[in-house]
Amino acid sequence: MKLKEDKNNKAYISISEKGGHVVFMNYNRDVNAETITQEKADEFGKKFLKDKGFDNMKETYYLKESGIVTINYAYEQDGVTIYSDLIKLKVALDNGEVLGIETKGYLNSHEERNIQQAKISKEQAKENLNPKLQIESEALAIIPTKWRTERLCWEFKGKVDDTDFLVYINQEASIKLTFNDLNRFLKNPFINGNTYGYPIYCEAFSFKNNKVFTREN
Repeated sequence: MKLKEDKNNKAYISISEKGGHVVFMNYNRDVNAETITQEKADEFGKKFLKDKGFDNMKETYYLKESGIVTINYAYEQDGVTIYSDLIKLKVALDNGEVLGIETKGYLNSHEERNIQQAKISKEQAKENLNPKLQIESEALAIIPTKWRTERLCWEFKGKVDDTDFLVYINQEASIKLTFNDLNRFLKNPFINGNTYGYPIYCEAFSFKNNKVFTREN
């Protein structure tokens, strides 16, 4: 699609046959100067989504590159982040213009869930965490699995020795006790590998003690 205001670049858009929803849109243009912050871009993004009828969307991840920030938003219901209902936005850091959107995850998955009470408390889940993990945030989350089901998990974001970690503990958590177990998971935590930085699928692995960070012979 050619634009009247920009004859040098094109915008690409995909519309769903059912409902006429925008599934994908991308407009590439140069951003020569960053004049707004990522936080301001997030405000523009949330307002854009709300104006388009996407309410209760929470920023979960962002990536800055070449004057553009790509922000992942997940739906939030009753304080639970639902990663299945995902929307990705590209926002220009010169004027806050939305340059791209991908809504496939949200359109395919969104519905009001009947969220059950967690079987284990946050405190019980934290007992499985490495004591070296400096927790920055903790909350309930629903994540999709490779079997096209969903799991309610406790999500812990934090750092170990300046390395970022995301730990998901579900109601029947698989405990990983060795470095090799954890290392194999960290090398391939995704379904297809193409994500923007957080596991869209994981087995909710956790670790019992510091031995998990000791490489085995």
